[in-house]
Amino acid sequence: MNKVIKGRYILKECIARGGMGEVWICFDNMTKLHWAIKIIKSFTIHPTMKSAPLKEVEILTHLNHPGIPKIKDYIVEQPYHYIVMEYIKGSTLYHKVEKEGKQDEYQVLKWGLELCDIFLYLHSMAPCPIIYRDLKPDNILLDENQKIKLVDFGISCYQMSDEYFTGPYLGTLGYASPEQVRFGSLDIRSDIYNFGSTLIYLLTGSTYSGNFSSCELQSISKLFYCCLKRCLMHRPSKRFQTMGELKKELSSIIDYHHKKRVRVRIINISVIVCLILSVVSYISFNIYHTWHKKELCMLAMQNGDYQSAIEYQCTNVEPYVLYYLQCIQIFADSDYKEGIKHAIQQIELFDTSKIENPEMLFYQIAQDCLFINTIEYYEKAFEYFSKITYVDNKIKKEIELYLNMSSLLKHYPVLNADDFLRLNNQLYDLYKYAQEEVDENKKLTHYFILLEILMSRSNELGQTSYNQILEVIHAIHCLWNNTIDEGMISNKFSKVNLMLYEMLAYYHLGIYEQNQKNDALALQNYNNMHILFDEYQKKYEVNENLLVKVALTYLYKFEIEQQYQHLQYAKIYYEKVLSFDTYHEVAKKGLEYIAILQGMMN
Repeated sequence: MNKVIKGRYILKECIARGGMGEVWICFDNMTKLHWAIKIIKSFTIHPTMKSAPLKEVEILTHLNHPGIPKIKDYIVEQPYHYIVMEYIKGSTLYHKVEKEGKQDEYQVLKWGLELCDIFLYLHSMAPCPIIYRDLKPDNILLDENQKIKLVDFGISCYQMSDEYFTGPYLGTLGYASPEQVRFGSLDIRSDIYNFGSTLIYLLTGSTYSGNFSSCELQSISKLFYCCLKRCLMHRPSKRFQTMGELKKELSSIIDYHHKKRVRVRIINISVIVCLILSVVSYISFNIYHTWHKKELCMLAMQNGDYQSAIEYQCTNVEPYVLYYLQCIQIFADSDYKEGIKHAIQQIELFDTSKIENPEMLFYQIAQDCLFINTIEYYEKAFEYFSKITYVDNKIKKEIELYLNMSSLLKHYPVLNADDFLRLNNQLYDLYKYAQEEVDENKKLTHYFILLEILMSRSNELGQTSYNQILEVIHAIHCLWNNTIDEGMISNKFSKVNLMLYEMLAYYHLGIYEQNQKNDALALQNYNNMHILFDEYQKKYEVNENLLVKVALTYLYKFEIEQQYQHLQYAKIYYEKVLSFDTYHEVAKKGLEYIAILQGMMN
């Protein structure tokens, strides 16, 4: 619709409809502004209200308050009356409640104070107060700045100075005062009733039914409840007599809410401060506790008490590794493999899932499991290699190689031909990998693991395995001869030279391959073993394992040189072994064999 009124006002959009007309937005061609224009049809006006449009214009013309829209123009083009007034962008409180539901009490109180100011202005007009008569949420606008605006003065009237206004029923059911419904005398106290019923709707989302015991009102404060109850008394004499009284009461309730909010805020701030202090104290305590445990852990490690170090700092991998190596040393002088078993058992008593970056420990254990060289420990090696989830790219290939090798070894007795071929290839890859390794300690570890696997599987792996064994022994021998500082080699190979000479002696003697005998080299290596044995006797406690090995070397030397004195030395060492439970039966059989050899020589 683009109807033009008075040649200047172009109707754009209808924004409200009511019993007495419609409200449109219009554009003013002269001022280039938008206005609200109220359109009233004469035939829709009650006979007793024929002068209502003129009365509304008269009232609005004399009003000047920020909460009341200003009138711009009044046009009569029968049968229409056009009232042009200030256009306020916003929505009614009715629509706000419809959209959001019942409103917060504190917010309703603030709106109530703004309404009080508007009504104080209306009721104080001279020479006669203005009675609004139609206060309801539909007639209260919230502008863009969230300020209250009172609109639609269609049934407003003046209250005569010396008498009460008597007229027909006008107003809206659920909001109108009893005297409006009963065609009674009206005064400014009717607006106070309308005020109470309007606030009831804002608080509950429902129109006031006349019953003030509604459970919806039980949630509001007692002070506000009593205030509204007084506004809604049937007898005007029981209500607040002026808007000034009502505003004073609302202000005191606002103060009460403000103080209550301040108290709540102070309590909340106090609680937050206490929580912050508690959190800070807790964090500080944890920081100190962590630092203290770290210090105790370091001190325990310095003293060699690695178990206590683990208890102090269970997430640090270092004490686990040191404790593991310490456990190995308990058996290292007698049987290194037993030492590894014992160390693994001790580590598995701890919850290793708590360790941060445990890869170093898992890798150490996994390698040693391969060194033990049994199906049970091949399975354990596979388990620990599988636990290594994060490694440096530099050793990723190495881990994958060991993982694949252990996955085959744990099924060794039932490997098919293809699996044997794969295992041979992987063992060769490990040999090549060891050759390329720069770190001598790691290189030696790779060689000895390879040697253990090859020696225990030489019959199944064939001549290729035997040749590879000799190559590995030669590589170890060269590595040892080139290593001047014995400290460069890890604890697990503290007797690497003794083990090396023993293996060289076995192979040169032809224990694994009779066609590859070399008695001269075997004799040379056995002599080297005896020299080393004498050196170790000075450094370490004598144990049955070394005694048996030396006894065996004298027997092998006897086979090579056929000298009686070698049998005598072998007998002496086996007699020493008799005092140990571990190799008692071995020593008895050795002595029986020596007795047979002595008898044959005699």
